[in-house]
Formats: sequence, structure tokens, C-alpha cells
Amino acid sequence: MPKRERKVPKIDETDRRIIALLQDDARQSNAAIARIIDVSEATVRRRIKIMVDNSTLTIRAVPNPVKFGLNTTAMIGIDVEPDKLETVANALKVRDEVGFLGVSTGRYDLVSWVQVRDLDELRLFLEVVSKIPGVRKTETLVLLDVKKRGAGRVN
Repeated sequence: MPKRERKVPKIDETDRRIIALLQDDARQSNAAIARIIDVSEATVRRRIKIMVDNSTLTIRAVPNPVKFGLNTTAMIGIDVEPDKLETVANALKVRDEVGFLGVSTGRYDLVSWVQVRDLDELRLFLEVVSKIPGVRKTETLVLLDVKKRGAGRVN
């Protein structure tokens, strides 16, 4: 018997308001969200569950890396041989230092956000990256300060 595709509900204004409030403070209660947007707590709870179940929304903790001794943050552009993109991406996405990895257009094939303890650890990480088969070159931008951390608005 063929597997039935589960229909993903459209995101409406209520869902967008719930998401925006969770982006402001993911620890606030369903009851607090319900009061703000004038719906029942059960509605908020049900909608959050649906959005989490269908991968529209993920709720997670975003630690401040500096509090864990990760004092150096860098963006790394990576030029990759075309037939090695998946190989390089797979090698990088499992690394603890990598907080974000995306395929991009333009000058670099991959862009990575990396958090390490210090410049020595960054240098060691870059040595590892340079030895991944298919990596042609990298460009590293060390961030002096992070002014915003987290996802942008979807509403």
C-alpha cells in the first residue's frame, strides 16, 4: 500500500504571531501567548505541536558561545571542486566547531559559521578543512563582535 503524504497546513496569521512571540521568548507559556493573541491556550498548544511535527518550527536553546569559552567566531567561505560538494559538506557538518553550513551562490560554494576557543584553535580547524578532498581554497573572516544571534523574522 502506498504511503499517504501528510498535508502540511498553510501558515496563517495566527501561526506567524505565535512564531514571532516564541522568537522573542521561547520560554513563555502557551497561556501567555494565548492571552497576547486572543486565542485559547489549547489553540496555541495544538498549533505549536502541528508546526513542530511538520518541521515548520523547531524550538531549541541557543547558548552564548562566549559563556562556554568559545571566544573566536569566524565566517569561512569555501571553494569546492564541483563534484565534491556533498563530500566536503558531509565532512564539515559533523564538526563541533561548525554552527552553520550552507551551500551558496557567488564566490564560494559553501559558507560556514565557526566558533572556537581562540585563534590557535581556528588555525587548527582551517588546517583540517584544507585537507578535506575537494577543498580548493578558503577565505576566513574573523568576527570581532556579534551584534545579533538567532533566526530572522518570518512574519
